[in-house]
Amino acid sequence: MRTGAWFVMFSKAHLPPEQEIKAALVKVRNATVTKSAEMEFTVEVGKKSFVATLNDKSWVATETKEAVERNGASLSNRDEVKKYDTRFELLFDQTDMGDLFAPILSAAEKLARLTKGVIYESDNGVFQ
Repeated sequence: MRTGAWFVMFSKAHLPPEQEIKAALVKVRNATVTKSAEMEFTVEVGKKSFVATLNDKSWVATETKEAVERNGASLSNRDEVKKYDTRFELLFDQTDMGDLFAPILSAAEKLARLTKGVIYESDNGVFQ
């Protein structure tokens, strides 16, 4: 399996309760959401799935700042995003991306709205 990853980057001050995160993920069309661990969910769509997990390790802030400096030219709020210290990681098998693109995008958009964050496609360095 070749793991792909999209991130929803945000300030830890905007971290919602776990039940709100699950409620947002359940709204992904045709998705079944299962809690796998604390702040970690498996989202199944048909026979394919991806994982949404929280990462608030100390190095996330450094990686976020570096990503913005490298790839953040399109961001209107670059200085704010550089300070983000937390992210949801949407992890998936890249061979499933054809089937999972729409559900992953939907989940990322819902989480970004919930956290007042931004979406970052880490595989190709694109902020949405």
